[in-house]
Amino acid sequence: EIRMLFSHALKLRGYQVVEASDGALAVEAAERYRPDLVIIDLMMPAMNGIEASKKIRQLPYLQQVPIICVTAYESSQLLSEEDQDLWQVVMRKPVKLSALQAEVARFLRK
Repeated sequence: EIRMLFSHALKLRGYQVVEASDGALAVEAAERYRPDLVIIDLMMPAMNGIEASKKIRQLPYLQQVPIICVTAYESSQLLSEEDQDLWQVVMRKPVKLSALQAEVARFLRK
């Protein structure tokens, strides 16, 4: 539900959005579509957001793509310092749509 809400809100702002329902599909989608930005949740089926982000970062053409991480966890609960370096922003749930839209606009501003 949250993914669909984020997707809808960003599409209303004119962004093209590709969705993935789990971490493995997120990596496949990133590989296929080469996005300008990735929004990833830490808790996903098949592959969690940490593993998926690491795999995305290993793709040569996506090493510098901004990744926004959303999570219900405190960063100190789950993430090592090394893992936190995977993302430009970590947003704690509940994420306000206006805050997410502002972060997306900040990274995609041309």
